Amino acid sequence: MTPRAVRLLSRRLRAHWLARTESGLVVLRRYGDETDGEIAWEDEVVARLAAAGWPTPQLLAGPLRLGEVAWSLHVYLPGRVLSRGPAGPRGYRRLGRLLAEFHDALAGLPPPGQRPGWVSVVDGALPIGGGTARRDELLALLERADSEVARLVRRQLEALEARALPEVFAAAPRQLVHGDPAPWNLKSVGGRCVGLLDFELSHLDVAAADLAFARRGYHDAVVAGYLSQRPIDERHLAQLDALWTAGLFHGLWRMLAKAQARGALDPADLAWHVQQFGKTRRYQ
Repeated sequence: MTPRAVRLLSRRLRAHWLARTESGLVVLRRYGDETDGEIAWEDEVVARLAAAGWPTPQLLAGPLRLGEVAWSLHVYLPGRVLSRGPAGPRGYRRLGRLLAEFHDALAGLPPPGQRPGWVSVVDGALPIGGGTARRDELLALLERADSEVARLVRRQLEALEARALPEVFAAAPRQLVHGDPAPWNLKSVGGRCVGLLDFELSHLDVAAADLAFARRGYHDAVVAGYLSQRPIDERHLAQLDALWTAGLFHGLWRMLAKAQARGALDPADLAWHVQQFGKTRRYQ
């Protein structure tokens, strides 16, 4: 399979290129720092969803590690994404409806085990492994890098722990969630999903977490779209902002751990988290 033309599609947590070959269009993926276990888990999930009728970027070849970087080839899914940026109220309602359809389909599939190295964001107030001692260690690293941001993070953390997410969701089942159901990760034609992309954040969690990820802290139209297709516990709806914040902390702990391993933390890496903390508000 020899590419005749290659064009960059996206560069976020991973990079993707569209390649034209003698067999048609394929997508070349360059992974980030995922472990082989994470990649294998994701490939299995994508294959299971495809077998259930969902249009997912199935694996064609790989993954192949060249040095520290893993590469793979995937099916190209034609169509247009809902939006490459904020979608507006109408777009977010459509996103919510499609997410509800996805969750309905998952109800008939037995969930896999948890993605290696991940936990539910319900437990996001703590890093994975090490408990409060490890958290204090990472917060001390943050304090040395940017004391003002560290104070903001500590305030957000105190407010998050006051929401007692582990207790609220103690009886809620854990299921497969997409992890990043954003407008740029869904292709749709006439309201019908023709492509479900980017499973790098997928894992087992509560269903409300996926809705919180789609809401991204403040897009309430996505909740209206979801509820038009599928009910959700009122107590869980009241925690959408806290689940999003917990997801931010899940990513923050991982980022700080990587910075510690490198021996340095660039304060610029914190800008996105600070921005998201400022945008997030309770669901009305």
